[in-house]
Amino acid sequence: MLSVMGHQNIWFSHPRKYGPGSRSCRVCSNHHGLIRKYGLNMCRRCFREYSTDIGFRKRADRSRMDCEDIPECLAPSRQQQLVLFTGLDIANNAAHAAVFSTFTQNRLPDRAPLRMILLSADNPLYAGNAHKIKAAKSSKGYVKISWMWKYVREVPAIIVVFADLNWNHPSWNEKVTECESKISSLRASIGTRGTRICVVLLQDAGVVTGDDPFASERATKLCQSCQLSPKQLFVFPMTDHLLGFVVRLESAFHELAQGFYQQCLKSIRARSIPNNFSNLIIRQQFKLAFISELRQDTHTALRHYKLAYQQCVEGEPPDTELFEWRQVTAVINYKVHSFYIIYRVCHHYKVCSLCICQLSFLHSTALEAISQQRRHVSHMFALLPGSYPSTQLAAIEFAFWKSKQVRFIIF
Repeated sequence: MLSVMGHQNIWFSHPRKYGPGSRSCRVCSNHHGLIRKYGLNMCRRCFREYSTDIGFRKRADRSRMDCEDIPECLAPSRQQQLVLFTGLDIANNAAHAAVFSTFTQNRLPDRAPLRMILLSADNPLYAGNAHKIKAAKSSKGYVKISWMWKYVREVPAIIVVFADLNWNHPSWNEKVTECESKISSLRASIGTRGTRICVVLLQDAGVVTGDDPFASERATKLCQSCQLSPKQLFVFPMTDHLLGFVVRLESAFHELAQGFYQQCLKSIRARSIPNNFSNLIIRQQFKLAFISELRQDTHTALRHYKLAYQQCVEGEPPDTELFEWRQVTAVINYKVHSFYIIYRVCHHYKVCSLCICQLSFLHSTALEAISQQRRHVSHMFALLPGSYPSTQLAAIEFAFWKSKQVRFIIF
């Protein structure tokens, strides 16, 4: 029995100078803050220094809202719909590079609110659903930042498949089979997300679709083979003036994206929420508002944000959720009136300059927004700091949160 508990179990054996069983760092021989998990046997200082060399990477925690600035995914006053492009070889094909640059560069505010990026092999879309570890749904908490990032950077509303294919191409059947295989692979990667898929045929400028006798017949065959509706097939002539065709395609992409976000709203509304869980009601209203904002329905988004804010003000969260509740309330109040004020101090000249970077009051006057912000500050600042995890730490966190709120100075 003594031998089993002693030298054979080297993880908990008698103290050694280095290695398993020792009480000192194997790098600096320090014994403070020793990390023995995974067989590291390193102090915290050495682990921070050598973590990247031994394969440890720090992952951003987007599962909760910290008391920091407004999250990047919530900052834009006009959310952009995510569109992924595939089939464009911008590195080796000058025509493809010209098409992609026309879509993405010099975008004016009057164009469709689309965020178009190329679909790469490391995109989260290609990660198998079976290998993804999803966090269990819990009735605790409010809104995960990772959920917002999912619709801003990961889950596209549309996937656009580009193909160099004329109506009179000699290998038409082979090209159609290749396009069908690519779309089937994309549908398998999408799963049940409901992302729309459309096909854009890049054709020579000399070919006129209306005069081509094969156009109607082959377009119908292509739609049937790829299981697409005629509204999901587009022809893009490669001319010297691409902007006009790009603007038309953007309008069509925007209409298709509206259907995707409308389906998301239906699925969120279909979930039954018990009335005695105020955090779940806030979560549902926030999700409806954010998806409506992506759908460019700002009136509906504002209404849901106000309902979520009203639930936040009327709710009485437990001490364990008080910190997150304050941050969610502040974020919703920010989205209701959508303004940034940046306060800069110039130490050399001892001059304080207030620079308004963005002022967007979409549905209310400036005076009403300022009054709402003052009501928000007066109500939230008058609350007690709580007692979790301790009275002193709760007071410090509350003071830190208030310091973040008063950064947005209102006259």
